Amino acid sequence: AVDRICRAISNREEIVLYGDYDVDGVTGISLLFLFLKELNARVNFFIPNRMEEGYGLHKGVLQQLRDQGAQLVITTDCGITDVDAVRFIQQLGTDVIITDHHEVPSELPPAYAILNPKRRDCNYPFDSLAGVGVVFKLVMALRKTLREQGFFAGASIPNLKRYLDLVALGTIADMVPLTGENRIIAKYGLKELTEGDRVGIKALKDVCGLAGEAITSQLVAFRLAPRINAPGRLSRAARSVELLTTADYDEAHAIALILEQENTQRQQLESRIVRE
Repeated sequence: AVDRICRAISNREEIVLYGDYDVDGVTGISLLFLFLKELNARVNFFIPNRMEEGYGLHKGVLQQLRDQGAQLVITTDCGITDVDAVRFIQQLGTDVIITDHHEVPSELPPAYAILNPKRRDCNYPFDSLAGVGVVFKLVMALRKTLREQGFFAGASIPNLKRYLDLVALGTIADMVPLTGENRIIAKYGLKELTEGDRVGIKALKDVCGLAGEAITSQLVAFRLAPRINAPGRLSRAARSVELLTTADYDEAHAIALILEQENTQRQQLESRIVRE
């Protein structure tokens, strides 16, 4: 996976990140998008619409991405069961790298590479990472390899600690066990959520009344995560990626207000369903 991404960066290939519409998928895409942008890669992202396309990889969407120039597709939090869709796009000449953490089927998709700690042939000692945790491991490996290749000569090496806010958000929201590595991710990620300078997080905390507060796992689960999750349920999850990747506070604040409205709408819908 690392070798293929390095080649894509070097050859200026078009990379498309394809993720799930929940918080885990959104944070995974945001993390990988921001990191690849730091490397000056040509990268874009796509998140399927819950109502129109549904979960996972779809042949029609992959064909569109291929037609638009995608040469490498990297999934976040999805893809491990999409055998036919992966075979289809690979045969067209677009490589797929799957990063996922869901249970592995008996037949693996014929992807270029598959990262999933639940693979039976994976000897990684911790198999409970969230999807964004798997992406973070890929980013760590990418940085290590690029550093060894001299990619950062004369330039600053990306500081991965400041991405831990995104990793903790997705990890806590996806309700994986907060033990082992996940506990470490949560501990240091919560500190980054409290003290970090990501404008999207700052805007979201401002809008939901958490400015200046120490962020806990409970605040992530019941205040931050539902707002990031709401667009994926009601409109388009890409809006949450835009919040987490923008460097403009005014833009972030405007998006955070929309997320607040959509979360209120989600709560009202759920209340109506319960009453019915």
